[in-house]
Amino acid sequence: MHRDRVTIAVYIAGFLLLALSVASPAWAADCSIDSTDLDRGQRKPFFICSKAITPDYVLTGDQAEAGITVYYDQYVKRCAMDDNRHGVFFWLDAGSDSKSTLLEINNAQGEALCEPVRISVPDRVRASAATLTPSANINSPIHRLEIKAGAGQDLSDSCAAGIGLPAWQDESIGGPSRWPTLTVLSAANMVDVPPDLQGQRAPLECSSNSIRALVRVAGQQREPAKIVIPAVKLATGETAEGIAYVTLPEPAWAHSMLDADAKFIDVDGIRTRYWEKGKGPALLLIHGGQPTGKGGGALTWLRNFDGLSQQFHVYAIDRLGQGLTGNPKSRADYEHYYERVAEHVWGFIEAVGIDRVALVGHSQGGWPVTRLALDHPDRIRCLVNVDGVLAPGGEQNLNLHTARFYLHTIQFEPPEGETVESMRRTAEFQSSTLNNITDISVQRAHALTKLAKLDEAATIMTEMQMNPRHPAAQALFEQARADIAVGMLKVPSLVIWGFNDPSSPYPGGLALFELINATTPVSELHVFNDSGHQSHIEHPEQFNEVVAGFCGKY
Repeated sequence: MHRDRVTIAVYIAGFLLLALSVASPAWAADCSIDSTDLDRGQRKPFFICSKAITPDYVLTGDQAEAGITVYYDQYVKRCAMDDNRHGVFFWLDAGSDSKSTLLEINNAQGEALCEPVRISVPDRVRASAATLTPSANINSPIHRLEIKAGAGQDLSDSCAAGIGLPAWQDESIGGPSRWPTLTVLSAANMVDVPPDLQGQRAPLECSSNSIRALVRVAGQQREPAKIVIPAVKLATGETAEGIAYVTLPEPAWAHSMLDADAKFIDVDGIRTRYWEKGKGPALLLIHGGQPTGKGGGALTWLRNFDGLSQQFHVYAIDRLGQGLTGNPKSRADYEHYYERVAEHVWGFIEAVGIDRVALVGHSQGGWPVTRLALDHPDRIRCLVNVDGVLAPGGEQNLNLHTARFYLHTIQFEPPEGETVESMRRTAEFQSSTLNNITDISVQRAHALTKLAKLDEAATIMTEMQMNPRHPAAQALFEQARADIAVGMLKVPSLVIWGFNDPSSPYPGGLALFELINATTPVSELHVFNDSGHQSHIEHPEQFNEVVAGFCGKY
């Protein structure tokens, strides 16, 4: 359920005390919320769970004093894979003068479904601005943090107590922090400061109009990190706590794979979108997903594209029926979808005139690249499977786990269609760190969901139940594994897996590597620790190094 804007009710302190003193009704015992704190200037997701929540829920309130806005909310059938309670997923937005308040959840008849939830907003004043400046040495984690005072604020006394750099573990999606971890250097660590960031005598320096700190940054989460300033002098003479937010500097890949840079080519009658960049040996990136637009097609590689193009002539295509590439031509082609996918990738290689190519396939993209490596070993330099769909899983019930995972996450797709918030949520479920999930990338992927061609493809695929569990797909995958088992895979092969992959668990990746390693002359396994289903998104620099280091040898 999605509403444009709803404002939270505000209750005076006397009513709050009265509400808390009354014995909780029976329905309140089952209600839980993942977090109840919200700072001024913060935009934050919340998740309430209860058996009592119904699809006709209403987040109640008027437009009074609190200054907190619910700008997105959505009903969820199941709170977690092992939690059958219903839920409401929503985002709150706090202004610069917001106050603590109570949030009520009622049904359409006005009956309370949960005990009122107190959203606590500390009485903190906003700083003017904060910035992080990295070193020119890209391998250094040290940055300069600078916080500017707001009007009528004096930051001179802030260093005495030290600034607070809290983490925020989002337990509703497994615990990763939503923003990077910042740690002020100790005096002993000043020797580690790169030359271009030197110039201050202490790790933390304060003046009336600014705070300057040398901090160590861990993580590539792109949400603003929170900074608590313990002592801000106000023009009134009072001292208050302050709050500031800072985001990581824009990454090098931020403007990669722009829509204007895309090219189109006819591949056996299918108009195919692709990107191309760099010089050197050809390397083709094949994304995963199904023809729903949910994954953004080739854009999943935008964090890797420019980096890999420094060593390779890189191509990235929208697969058949995905992104802006045309759909299968007929119903018969949908019935043989996975065969047509492999044929389409090979047709692209032929159409652009690539002689020999390195193939990198992620998730469902692992199927066509492996099939082509089996069928055309003389044309394939190396093969890279990234959390690929060909992983054996039946023996350990991994296929059942994968099905349960997707049944859980798909419920975040509202009946009326995907939203930016629901797509971001499903992306977060696949991540172990929340690294490099950006609003812009989600918005670009969301724009694809509005295309009529993708709605048509998704409708037909759903009707046919054409997905990796379909008997036709399973037969193709089993044949590929059988061909590998008898030694048909002659191409140097690398398996990359996220150790914390929630949808394709690591034991399946290990089983795929063992299958390949048993008969393939050259094979390697690289496991990314603290990584979910998309290591190329969570750890792009390291991912590029691994792929380039392996395929660069061939």
